[in-house]
Amino acid sequence: MFALSQCASVVALVGSPYYRLKFLGLQASFFDTGIQIAELGLEKTAFALAHAIAEGWCGIAGARADLLSAAGRNIVQGRDPYRRLRDLITRDDVPGTR
Repeated sequence: MFALSQCASVVALVGSPYYRLKFLGLQASFFDTGIQIAELGLEKTAFALAHAIAEGWCGIAGARADLLSAAGRNIVQGRDPYRRLRDLITRDDVPGTR
């Protein structure tokens, strides 16, 4: 996620359904931009890896604005739970929270 938020293209190598889903979720949170997923252990892994690297290299220039926007959105979403918690514990209508 750090690489994506810095507008660096990422090639994710996955060898299990768990990590495949994990990286698909990350890919979705960045508008399907900047992250290529290559499956390990398949007959066509070498081709998929070469394709993922080429796609990442060629597509990153046009993806910069989308990646920056997604990174900003992720920062806001990451801070929101803390803001809501603060609001819950500092409510005026609950005695002892101020």
